[in-house]
Amino acid sequence: ALQSQVTIQTTPIDLQVTVDGAPTTTPASIWFDEGSAHTLLAVTPQTPPPDTLYVFVTWTNGPTTPQYAAVVSGPAIYEANYRVQFRVSVGASPSGPTIWGDGIPYTTATDFWWDEGSPHTLDAGGIPQPAGTGTRYAFDRWSDGGTGASRTVTAAGPGAFTAEYTLQHQLTIDSAFGNPVCVDPADPDGCWYDADSNARVSVTSPFLAADGRYVLTD
Repeated sequence: ALQSQVTIQTTPIDLQVTVDGAPTTTPASIWFDEGSAHTLLAVTPQTPPPDTLYVFVTWTNGPTTPQYAAVVSGPAIYEANYRVQFRVSVGASPSGPTIWGDGIPYTTATDFWWDEGSPHTLDAGGIPQPAGTGTRYAFDRWSDGGTGASRTVTAAGPGAFTAEYTLQHQLTIDSAFGNPVCVDPADPDGCWYDADSNARVSVTSPFLAADGRYVLTD
């Protein structure tokens, strides 16, 4: 029987294709009888390295479905093309604040599969987020050192983007006299202090009023 050499390959290389049901690692060269029919199946998705996914796109000069019915009529190359995706985790530390990924809000850490080279927007919130009465989360920075709450990132490999927040509590001072003032708060607008920090307040004493003067006692 007259035979022709057929090359089966993938882009990227070293991915799996089944030939007539037999798993085959590409690139592979096989001799087939002229006129014989064979079924090629591009395995999809594939995960050779951790947190990396290869998803079938199309056969070169062939169908856009993973299965290819090939009839040998001479030497030929059958190439299955894949796109590369990376697992990227997006979350907050501590957990609780909302993060927007490509405009969609997420309240828990979420894994995404992003196409290699694709751009994505992340937003940790430009203003502090409430965490209960008198408590809030203030954005600090991203785990990779980025300081802008809103940013655009490009998928270049597996990874994680964690928005780091500082827990803050609001100090309320109740006094009819003395012009109470918060000293060195993290945010003077509302007298907010970082959790576990020392909060200081000062009042004027003695304090002059229309009916006399008032002196701080305790």
